[in-house]
Amino acid sequence: MGLEAVYKILNFDEYLNRNNFLEVVFGQKKDDVISGSLPVILFCASNLARDVLPIFNVVGVNPIFFCDSQVSGGSETFCGLPVISIDKLTVENKKSLIIIMSTESIAQKKQVLVEHGFNSENIIEPNQLYFYIEKGSILPLILQTNTSKEEKDLLINIFGEYREKVIENKISVVLFGAGDAGKSLLALLNSHGVNPICFCDNKVVNKHDCISGLPVISFSTLEKEHKNSIILICTSSYVEEISQQLFENNFSKRNVIIIDPEFFLFYANLGKAYLSARILTRKK
Repeated sequence: MGLEAVYKILNFDEYLNRNNFLEVVFGQKKDDVISGSLPVILFCASNLARDVLPIFNVVGVNPIFFCDSQVSGGSETFCGLPVISIDKLTVENKKSLIIIMSTESIAQKKQVLVEHGFNSENIIEPNQLYFYIEKGSILPLILQTNTSKEEKDLLINIFGEYREKVIENKISVVLFGAGDAGKSLLALLNSHGVNPICFCDNKVVNKHDCISGLPVISFSTLEKEHKNSIILICTSSYVEEISQQLFENNFSKRNVIIIDPEFFLFYANLGKAYLSARILTRKK
């Protein structure tokens, strides 16, 4: 299942459109931002940026990087995006739309950007982002979605008819792939009350390997001990080869589930937005 289907399940894009999120934030520049002809840069790698970035992703806005005056160089990242120093911005970068992701010293930050060559009309201040908090519209939606509809639909979309058995631990779950995708999926499942028993990986060397608190087993151990488990293939590489490997060794096709990385990444981002929403709501 791709992102479009997940959005429909959550009714998230429709809700944001109904509240004119893009028009309020970007005004007449909305179409250029969505088409990518006007790149977006986020100024300040902050908590506000962490809170808003998942919502940007939902509505199809994909900032290219963070710019932060506190960065001196190197290869820093924040929320999956590169963070560069303001002194390393190119002439082309300065034609971009830049959003101030901090509520402190806004006038000074805007002045710094203007002094570095940004057009003041292309600088968005954070008050244009906080409208959804002040209106009390999107934050409650995130909270409600994560605690009810997401929990229900996430597990149904992954496990289908096995959902109840998985929740009640009547059937065990094994994650095939012990990389970043597998670790992300493990955290997401744990947050919804599902506790896989182990990872399986064809590259396992030491039988005592352990990742994120779970043992990592070899394929031969999987075949001997977990033939009746639900196998979640959670890797972006060798998916067809792993599926074939399982089927050739008589694992039931009903018990083998291929996870679309985009699918659980969206839910993981929504989970982060949920935690941010709880923090922001407490502060109000």
